[in-house]
Amino acid sequence: MEERTLAEYWFVLYKRKRQIYLIMIIAISFAVYFSWTLEKVYEATSVFFVPHQFDTFSFFASETGDEKERRGPLLPIPQENINAVFIGILKSKTIAQKIHNEFPQKSLRSLLYKDVDFAVSSEYLLKVHIRDKDPQLAADVANAYPIYFNEMFQQFSANPTVKTKVNLEKQINETEPKLAKINKELEGFREANKTVSLREEISQLIADSAQIQSKIIEAQAGIASTESYPDIVIWENRLIEYQKEKKRIDERRSDITKIIAKEDEIAREVDRYVDMLKKLHLQLEEIKAQEERDMQNVVIVDPAEPPQTPVFPILWLDGMIAGLCSLIGGVFFAFFMDYVDRITKKRRLEGI
Repeated sequence: MEERTLAEYWFVLYKRKRQIYLIMIIAISFAVYFSWTLEKVYEATSVFFVPHQFDTFSFFASETGDEKERRGPLLPIPQENINAVFIGILKSKTIAQKIHNEFPQKSLRSLLYKDVDFAVSSEYLLKVHIRDKDPQLAADVANAYPIYFNEMFQQFSANPTVKTKVNLEKQINETEPKLAKINKELEGFREANKTVSLREEISQLIADSAQIQSKIIEAQAGIASTESYPDIVIWENRLIEYQKEKKRIDERRSDITKIIAKEDEIAREVDRYVDMLKKLHLQLEEIKAQEERDMQNVVIVDPAEPPQTPVFPILWLDGMIAGLCSLIGGVFFAFFMDYVDRITKKRRLEGI
């Protein structure tokens, strides 16, 4: 078969241009018709992120330096592997089931495999794409995903909180009887030893000890300065009496000091239990307050809104694709018909 030039190919297309145009018009018309008649699908997108550091604070305890440093702008986690974990949680059947329970129109299968896509943007923001024939439903489902995602995070943090609360209540129940017991022991000790009067007595003993000590010094000075034997004997007898009295006072002071020291020891034990119980109650109140607090582990950047234009079918895109495909098909049809004509002419010439 003889070779053909480019001009001859163009002439083939020009000669059958009407057929090519007809094929294109028919294809585009069918594409536009089907795009117009097909039920439209809308896509809504919600954008959010999990902050790198949570805005934590205490209701009852004073803030430490570290807690004050954590007070700042909430920023996303700039790590793809961690965001991949978040995507895995969003794809979980647990969240899909909760979405299905709230929106029965969306089947569990469509939420798991068909109408939902998740992505992480280059700015480390999480995106949830929801497709549905109802634009309002698509937006509602897209906005529900961050809410249930946040609830799942709260459940993760609630489990150790519950255990901590139980342990605190257990420690309080164990500490209160100990405090009552040691309080009773302190009251019994004070009543048995009359410690209130003992404290007054020891003050008097200190004064008496100082007074008797001055008499001892006076007696020692009298002995040293007296030359008469009878006077010396008198001063020595006085000194002996003063020393006995001083010894009695010191022994009594020693006994009272031990009793008061024992009382102080028991009182310190009472104070220790009181302080421990106060801290336990404070921690328990903190746990209860944190439980009632609505923790926001998710920051929503762009909530989903009902889309105005469908993502499928796209009329202009379907028409353009149909026109391009029909143009290629029309070109092949023109060359095929030209080939058929040439073969037919050739066979007629050979027959003649």
